[in-house]
Amino acid sequence: MIRHLRNKLERFVTLGGHANARTEQFLRYSVTGISSFGLDLLILRVLTETFHVYYLVSAVIAFIIGVSVNYITSREYAFRGSSRGLAGGYARFLGIALAGVVIIVLSMSALVENFGVPYMIARVIVACFVGVWNFTMNAFWNFRR
Repeated sequence: MIRHLRNKLERFVTLGGHANARTEQFLRYSVTGISSFGLDLLILRVLTETFHVYYLVSAVIAFIIGVSVNYITSREYAFRGSSRGLAGGYARFLGIALAGVVIIVLSMSALVENFGVPYMIARVIVACFVGVWNFTMNAFWNFRR
């Protein structure tokens, strides 16, 4: 079963062997990003709903945990072959993520406070932009070969 799922995933990220290197890298990053984003949303929800942490504080904590998991999985799955060391790559990854946190806090605050968008929906909307930012910066600056 797991081997079957792994084969399906590989066919997807390589577009059946037809993807160019950057497209495959983006699809691999998307798979790791979506997985870590699921963790991010779970933590956001639990902190906010169960522990009554202010939603923007929850969003920052969840993002930091999610992005750390994303770094580990992205380094091995999406950006294989990077010559950058583990610590140096993580430092750059966190620098990129810091800009992402600023975008998240400002955008979520605007959507929730000014437009009445529920915080979970606001987080999903903002994730689309932050995900593209993170991939672009990591692919062309952090993990370039």
